[in-house]
Amino acid sequence: RELQSAVQQQLRKDPAHRSGTDSGMHGKKRKPTEQATANISTTTPPPLKYYSALARQLQVLQHMTNVTDISFHKYLATDTNDDTNNQNAPADLTHLSVTCVDGNNRSHTWHAELHPSIVLTTDLPSEFILEDKLRLEKWWENEAEVPNAQREVNNNSGDSLPVLPRIHQLFEQALQNHQPLFEELDDLDSHLWILEPSLPARRCSVERRIALWEGGASMVIVLDPDNARGIP
Repeated sequence: RELQSAVQQQLRKDPAHRSGTDSGMHGKKRKPTEQATANISTTTPPPLKYYSALARQLQVLQHMTNVTDISFHKYLATDTNDDTNNQNAPADLTHLSVTCVDGNNRSHTWHAELHPSIVLTTDLPSEFILEDKLRLEKWWENEAEVPNAQREVNNNSGDSLPVLPRIHQLFEQALQNHQPLFEELDDLDSHLWILEPSLPARRCSVERRIALWEGGASMVIVLDPDNARGIP
C-alpha cells in the first residue's frame, strides 16, 4: 500500500510540477550550454504513463506468492560533494528491488533500473536470460490494464503477465533450476572451514577455498552450476 501511495502521489504531483516549471520564466530564452543540455537529458523524469503502468504492475507483483519485499532506492546525485541533498533525497521510483524466497526459504533479490529502459542486476551463478519478446525499452507504452491482479498471477503460461511480474516469474524459474547447487553450497558452508569467500557468500559465487587443517594447506573447489552434484 505504501508503494502504491508513493506512485499515486507522483502521478498527482507531476502535472502541477511540469506545468509550473515554465510559468515563472520571463524574458528572452537563452541558449543552453552543453553541460546544461547534458543535465537535462540525464534527469528527464518519466512520463505520466510510466507511473500508471508501474502502479498496475506493482499490484500484480504484490500478489505473487513468494514475494516478501518490494522497495525503491534513493537516487544519489551525481555531485558526490552534495551529501545533504543525497541524504534528504526522496525514494526514487525508477530503481526497484524485489525480494522473494525459494522452496528452502532462502532469500533472493533482483534489482532493476526502470527508466528509460529496464536494466537488471541479479545474483545468480549463471547468466539470467530473458525472453526475446519482453519489451525492456519504454516498457510502459501500450501497457494493458490489469483489472484483476490475482487473476493475472494465476495465469500459468505467463503470456499475459506484464513485463515486471514476468521478469520475476522467470527469476523464480532460474532459482528453481539452481536449487541443487544452492543445497550443495549450503552444505559445504555449514560443515567445512571456508576460508574464501567470506560467508554468507553471494549466490553467484560457486568457488570455495576449504581449510584442510589449522595452519596447514587449503583446497579450492569450483562447483558446476549445471551439474552441482558432479565432480568439482
